[in-house]
Amino acid sequence: ATADPPLDRLVAGARVLALGEAAHGARDVFLARAELTQKLITAGWARALVLEDDASAVCRLDRYVRGQADDLRAALRELYGLHGHDDSEQFFRWLRAHNQSRPAAAPSRSRRSASPPRASSRRPPRASS
Repeated sequence: ATADPPLDRLVAGARVLALGEAAHGARDVFLARAELTQKLITAGWARALVLEDDASAVCRLDRYVRGQADDLRAALRELYGLHGHDDSEQFFRWLRAHNQSRPAAAPSRSRRSASPPRASSRRPPRASS
């Protein structure tokens, strides 16, 4: 349980929690989502962080947060909307430290959601409806 009873009521019994945003890369949205994610992970409500991004880039980040790689900036460089932000680095450093304080069999993981791999760092324009 968190120190936030309304949040506890909201997530109680959930198997999957989805936190989305309308503006990829917006700092204020990232900070709010990072704070909420930290609360959920610390309270034991979440054990995996799923990112909609290139599979190989997310695997590099997952190796970092599990303590199997040391270059966080290289891992973040290929992720859309997360590279170049001190806030992103701070969050993933926190996640790695959190994992190091947990039993080896129960680390929090970074996972990839179902999205096609990118051929470049630029996102194609969205189709209008």
